[in-house]
Amino acid sequence: MATPASAGSQYGGGPGLAAVAVLMITYGGFLFSFALHLQAGLGEGALRAGLTFAPCALVFGACGFFWRRTAGNVGKSVVTRRLSV
Repeated sequence: MATPASAGSQYGGGPGLAAVAVLMITYGGFLFSFALHLQAGLGEGALRAGLTFAPCALVFGACGFFWRRTAGNVGKSVVTRRLSV
C-alpha cells in the first residue's frame, strides 16, 4: 500500500496526482460558480441552492463507496472511462 509521500515516486503516480489535482480544482470551481448562478442569477435561496446539489452529493458518495468493486470489475481503464462521462 502506497503512502501519500511515496505515491509520486511510483510508476504513473506523479501524472496521476496531477490529474486528480486538476480535476478537483475544476470540480470545485464548477460547484462554486453554479452555486453563485443559482443564488444571484436565478434568485434562489441558499437552502434551495444547497438542496440542488443533493443528488450530485449522493452519487459522489456512492461512487466513493463502491470504488474498489468498480475498479476491480472494469480494470485499468476506469479512470479514462470516468473522465469521458
